[in-house]
Amino acid sequence: MASFPEPRKWSNLGCGCINCGSIDSSVDFRKLALREAGDRIVKVYRLVCLSCFQQLSEETPQNINVSEVIPEISRKNENCYHRCRWCSYLFEKKRFCVSCRNCEYCCICSFGRPFKDETKQCVICNDKSFDAPQRDIDQREAALSRHIKTFNFLTKALREERKTGYVDVPGGKVWYEVFQTGNGIPLVILPGGPGNQHTYLKTLKFLAIDRSVIFYDPLGCGKSVIDNTEKNNVCLWTLDRFIEEIEILLWHLGIEKIHLFGHSYGSLLATQFALKNQSKVASLMLAGPCLSVQHWSQDIWNCRRKMSQEIQQKLTFYEMHEQTNSKEYHDLVFSFYKQFICKMNPWPEEISSALREMNEQAYEVLWGKSFFLITGKLAYYDLTKELHRINCPTLLTRGNDDVVSLETANLYKSLINQAFLVNCENSTHVPHIENRVSYIEILSNFLSSLG
Repeated sequence: MASFPEPRKWSNLGCGCINCGSIDSSVDFRKLALREAGDRIVKVYRLVCLSCFQQLSEETPQNINVSEVIPEISRKNENCYHRCRWCSYLFEKKRFCVSCRNCEYCCICSFGRPFKDETKQCVICNDKSFDAPQRDIDQREAALSRHIKTFNFLTKALREERKTGYVDVPGGKVWYEVFQTGNGIPLVILPGGPGNQHTYLKTLKFLAIDRSVIFYDPLGCGKSVIDNTEKNNVCLWTLDRFIEEIEILLWHLGIEKIHLFGHSYGSLLATQFALKNQSKVASLMLAGPCLSVQHWSQDIWNCRRKMSQEIQQKLTFYEMHEQTNSKEYHDLVFSFYKQFICKMNPWPEEISSALREMNEQAYEVLWGKSFFLITGKLAYYDLTKELHRINCPTLLTRGNDDVVSLETANLYKSLINQAFLVNCENSTHVPHIENRVSYIEILSNFLSSLG
């Protein structure tokens, strides 16, 4: 059996296995001899996960001499023919995919690949904009190139400068992880929920350029530990205690000033922290912001009305009969998530695990028994009257199909003095996963603009 190269975790760039579409951590560029349509054999480098690499290696002899199997095609015209990126064969020059610049088709490489036949959609990046100007192609390639260079640099830097630990907080111990590549103002990442751990936001570690990026698991989530005597203490789940938790973490790490990123519920926590600790926050980044639970509730119910009548009626039936803990109800809510929280199919593991491992007690006490029925302590929480007090630059981001409406995001923007709003294309509530490269660029540019 051939020795497998060390995976470079291309999944962190949102790139998936060309064979099964997986984006797990074993995805890497691997050299393969593959049997193509028409019983042709080509040798190519492709993004493929480890299990598919093993399978494909067994299906086709890897030591075959491809030049003996496929004859060379003579070049007819330099201006009209192009070499296929997959098998180096010459074919009539057509259009390119805007995002990944793969050729529309090759006369040798089967039928229409790497583009789907009917939808004319690139199977590598799912882009459909074949006719966009060359300038757009160059811009996207430049962005991806910068991100890959950053990724290659950080694979070593992050491994060398990564540290983890625990810090005592009221009710137990909070686990944290620091990626440090410089002495700039650190960036602290606050997960959503309430009750989520940090792992679904790990893509943001690529912002650790000349600064630390700090992740942590809130008490009761992920690797953080609740004291045995406090496990049934619902009094732990208050916004004030979570803010105190962040303050203790910063004191433990010896940090006086931070950039603060909050996703979803984490944006509410981040904003409340900034209002209480104005001098400690250099900037705010609020993703899929929830700064008013009333506006959030209106938005999610407006999204719910876009679902089919059958799903809406079933959701109402289970809610009226107080059966929100049933599997059937959870399946219906999940169908909503797949439309407005994350559209990727299948769901990335980091999102699935966040949903599976959420601290349900914290969620129920603070939010409620259901995503739609907000009956917890935060039910009437509203920061809109306080937003004018924020005195640091603030970046608001949302997906163009987010549960957070454009009207709500614009309202928040209008109430914050130094606010900027970016709508992320081709994404819902988690653009940091659905559109990773572009999202990293957005946050990186914002941080760079602050000097």
